[in-house]
Amino acid sequence: MRDVLVCRDVDDEELIPNKTETRRSSPVRLAEMVIGGFAASFGTAQGPAVFVADPEDPLSLGGIPEGSVLVSQKAHPNLTMVIPRLGALVVENGGMLSTVAEAARVHAIPAVMGATGLSEKIHEGDIVRVEGRNGVVKLIRKR
Repeated sequence: MRDVLVCRDVDDEELIPNKTETRRSSPVRLAEMVIGGFAASFGTAQGPAVFVADPEDPLSLGGIPEGSVLVSQKAHPNLTMVIPRLGALVVENGGMLSTVAEAARVHAIPAVMGATGLSEKIHEGDIVRVEGRNGVVKLIRKR
């Protein structure tokens, strides 16, 4: 017998020897793992999701780790202050022509706008991949 290739997601694949017993976890539907929006800035980035409770308060933006994926309910202009240190940006209610989307394009940070329902499927610390060209946010791993 040959080894079996098991793929849990696009980046997590490994060979399992044929004599190893494997168990499958309950299947996760793709619709639960992908959130669509508008492509606002091209590029792809992956990292831990960090939620901003109140983007209108500049003090709430101070502790965002470098390289993280910032998730916000709205595209407030204050978000432009932290865009240079982000890995990616996702906004639930915002458009491609907002100041925030423009700043993401200027700094070459992948961004998806209008990703409604995101906060229901993704939580703080989850690893997500943002595909700015396609306007897609994928849940890679729960925290």
